Amino acid sequence: MFNRHKYVQISESDLVKHVGPDTIASLKHDGAAYFLKINEDGSANWISRRESVHGGFPDKTDRLPHLASIKFPKKFAGNVINVELIHTGNQDVEKDSHRVVSGILNSLPARAAEQQKLLGPIRAKMFDVISPEFNTYKEKLAHLKALQDAVGKPQILSVVKTYEPHEFDTLLQKTRDEDLEGAVFTSSTKPESENPRLKLVHKQMHNLKVSRIIQEVDINGNLKPSMGAVGVVDATGREVANVGSGWTKAEREAYWRDPSLIILGQLIQVKSRGIAANRLRGPVYNGMADGNIDTVNTQQA
Repeated sequence: MFNRHKYVQISESDLVKHVGPDTIASLKHDGAAYFLKINEDGSANWISRRESVHGGFPDKTDRLPHLASIKFPKKFAGNVINVELIHTGNQDVEKDSHRVVSGILNSLPARAAEQQKLLGPIRAKMFDVISPEFNTYKEKLAHLKALQDAVGKPQILSVVKTYEPHEFDTLLQKTRDEDLEGAVFTSSTKPESENPRLKLVHKQMHNLKVSRIIQEVDINGNLKPSMGAVGVVDATGREVANVGSGWTKAEREAYWRDPSLIILGQLIQVKSRGIAANRLRGPVYNGMADGNIDTVNTQQA
C-alpha cells in the first residue's frame, strides 16, 4: 500500500535522551490507522493502513458519510495523508474509543451511518503526510494545517494537537490520569529521512484470534448462563491470554447463547500491560481487530 514513517518504541526513562528544543509530541489515540487519499475530482478514499485478514487494504469510505461528503480543494489532489480515525461521542472532547470505531467500521454501510447518527461521527485526526514529500515534520504540520483550514470542518477533520517540551510532563500525566495509550515524540526540524517517530505507550495493543469461549462462574464456583472470557492465540498458534475484561453483561449473555456472534477464529484487539510468564498482563477486550494477527513478543516486559 502506502509507506508510512518508521516508529520506535521507547520507555519513559529513555525519553530524556531523545528530547531536544525542537521535539514536539502528540497523544497516541485509541483509534484506527487509515490513509486519506484525495482524488483529482475533490473526492477522497479512506483506506485502512492494515491489511485485512482476507487480503488487501479495506476501503471503508462508504462507512464514513460525514467524512466522505467532504469536497477537497483541487490543489490537494494526489495527497495521501496518515490519519487516525477516532470516536469521541457527540463532542470532540471525550475520551476516544477503539471499540466504537471498530464496531462502526466493521458494520454494513447503512448500519454504520445509523450508529454515527446516534453515537456521533467518526472523526479524523491528521498526523503525517505521505505524499507530497516534505523535508521536515514542521513543514508537514504546516501543510496539514492548511488542509484543515481549506476544508473548514475541524470538528470532523483536524490536525492532531501538538505539545512543546515544557508541556511534556503535563502531557504524560494526562495519559496516566485518563488511562490513555501514551504519546508520540519527534523532531520538528530534523530531515524526515532520519527522523523516526518515538512511541511511548502505557498499554500495548495486540490483534489476536479467538480460540475458545469460557463459561462464566459466580463467586461460589457455580456456572452462569454467560461467557466469562475468551481464550486467544497469536500468529504462532500459542495461547497468550484468557480475556475476561472489557465485555458488557449483554455481550457476555449474547455470546454464550450464540457463540457465532463472536466466531471462533475471529480477530479481536486486546489491550494489555505487557507480558509476564509468556502471557499478557491484564488483558482487556478493546474491540474488533482492524488488521492482521500479531505475534506476541515474549521478551517484552
